[in-house]
Amino acid sequence: MIKKVHISASNQATFVCPECFNTKTVDVKKYKTMNIRTKVKSTCSCGFIWTSILERRTRFRVAVNIPCNCTYMGASGSSETNQMRIADLSTSGMKITLDKNKSINTDTFSFDDPILVDFNLENQDRTHIKIMTHVKHISKSYLGAEFNNSVHDISKSIGSYIFRPR
Repeated sequence: MIKKVHISASNQATFVCPECFNTKTVDVKKYKTMNIRTKVKSTCSCGFIWTSILERRTRFRVAVNIPCNCTYMGASGSSETNQMRIADLSTSGMKITLDKNKSINTDTFSFDDPILVDFNLENQDRTHIKIMTHVKHISKSYLGAEFNNSVHDISKSIGSYIFRPR
């Protein structure tokens, strides 16, 4: 399994050997601005060789499979609610996958469209989240949605969920 290694604000990445857990911190500034997925092959002093992917995101993301209701706000003032799934979650946004069996598809959406997303976190309290997002990425099977900037309390709840022990 390939592990992600996050690039710090100081352009450093810490690689951890999966075999002996030795660490090595390296300056990866030259990779930070690349727009392609960057794989790095590492060799530990113990002789173990592994591959890592450099993660440029400033916010940690966690893979989830949370059902949600998404209300699309049409330009004419109309709205339509559909059941979808959140595939990954961060404190600044989410990846929403569309149900293949539903009539709605990603062609329905445009960049910056508002979507009201309603779901419960999969934590002990089943924290209810209802948040306005805007479409920032559109692919054939999913939408990338970003939260509004004014959601500090919700972002805090999501942050607690993301960084909880697993």
